[in-house]
Amino acid sequence: MDMVINIVGILIELFIPLILFKKLGNRKYSLPVFSLFLTGIFIIQVLNNYFFLTKSLLVMLISLATVFLTSFLYQLELKTRIFSSIFVFISGALSEMLIGIAFTLVTKVTMEELQKNMALFFICTVSSKFLQLAIIWSIGFKNSEKKSLKNLNISFDLLPLPVASLLILLLLFRCCYEINDNSFQIIVICAAIILILANVFIFSLLEKKAEYVNTKVQLAFTQKHIDDQIRHYNELYKYQNDIKNFRHDIKNWLISLLALLESKKYNEATDYAKEKLNFISTPGNIVNSGNPVIDAIIQSKQSIAKNRNIKIESSVKLSKDIAIDQTELGVLIGNALDNAIEATAKIQESKEPLVISVTISTIVEQLLIDINNPVVENIDVKHIFTTKRNPQNHGFGLRSIQTIAKKYNGDVFLSCEDQKFNTHIILTNE
Repeated sequence: MDMVINIVGILIELFIPLILFKKLGNRKYSLPVFSLFLTGIFIIQVLNNYFFLTKSLLVMLISLATVFLTSFLYQLELKTRIFSSIFVFISGALSEMLIGIAFTLVTKVTMEELQKNMALFFICTVSSKFLQLAIIWSIGFKNSEKKSLKNLNISFDLLPLPVASLLILLLLFRCCYEINDNSFQIIVICAAIILILANVFIFSLLEKKAEYVNTKVQLAFTQKHIDDQIRHYNELYKYQNDIKNFRHDIKNWLISLLALLESKKYNEATDYAKEKLNFISTPGNIVNSGNPVIDAIIQSKQSIAKNRNIKIESSVKLSKDIAIDQTELGVLIGNALDNAIEATAKIQESKEPLVISVTISTIVEQLLIDINNPVVENIDVKHIFTTKRNPQNHGFGLRSIQTIAKKYNGDVFLSCEDQKFNTHIILTNE
């Protein structure tokens, strides 16, 4: 019976660290290699408990070493392996101590007496592992995209279920102690196992649901990113067509100007030339930064802004070529300008066109993008929210900007003072 209890305890001890390591990283090996590795660790633990049972310190050190070895089944940093292994070991030791103290207080029996009663010892062992399992399972991450020790978070919402289950186990333990009947003790052991398995099933179900929700959010973000790319391609296509139309218009203008000159209508030719030159030099009509993507995005947004009584003034100074992926650059600038236009359009009192300023420049190995726009009132940039009908997608706009910035070792800085909102984006350009 002792061997059975030890084997059950070892199997649970193998299962518990896998839950934490799975939260911290992805599995490295195929299922056959994974299973073979675990089998080896299981054999080590069995031999450890069989040969060194009387040497408690050595047993603990070998147990810690096997937990650390288990971490190599997942893609983790060395410091993450070390700290997570220590955490698993300490949580296991504390769980055993707390359950042992609780059960001895309830029944007034010593640990020696407890170990002699196999039914009580089995419930005590399984309960301690269950407490450790509940602690590990309640750990989540503040940011699902950044799975690291810094982002560990305890979900206290899940704790009432295992706590209530532990109280029931404590009650079963008391009943098992008071009623010294083998048949009853077997029923109690079965009930304890079913209760623990029910908790495991519920926790697994909740974890699967959380993964489903996270996957759904990621898919929505990906879809928004794809939509932004399609919009970017459409804007680039429109820009190319505008260039073609402009070239066609220039040809017609020159034909008309030539006709006036041949007719010796010099005054009319002068006025006509001035009119067309004034059209070309009007800010916002033609953007020529040397980068077709930036030109296309800004010119497209100028047309949209103009329909909402908003003027976009741009200054683009590129001292070197942009190494950033052109599609991602278009998505980033497009989303930033969309946010600026939306915020500015809420101001309804102004009769004169409101101005959004865009400054893009390259300095050393960096690309700097600075967008300033007026807002109705000052905004707390730490708690930015949207008033769009579909706020989730709007959140993905800023999220998309931040994702692209992080990809190029950059960052996004937001500020708002005197009803002026500033979006400052820095990207590494090398």
